[in-house]
Amino acid sequence: MPDDRNRTEYLNMYARTHYKRVPLNLKFDEYEALKEAADACNEPVNTYIKKAINERIQKQKH
Repeated sequence: MPDDRNRTEYLNMYARTHYKRVPLNLKFDEYEALKEAADACNEPVNTYIKKAINERIQKQKH
């Protein structure tokens, strides 16, 4: 299965060069509140966080 390994290596290299990981530590109750809010919007937590960040950035620009 060298093709799978090459694909995985390529995807890992792409991620390293195009993305910056940002660790986020939350207390369990904070995460549960976040998860409930994301679920209420039918979004994954990651998408919900990214949208919240982008909204705040846009507000600061104006």
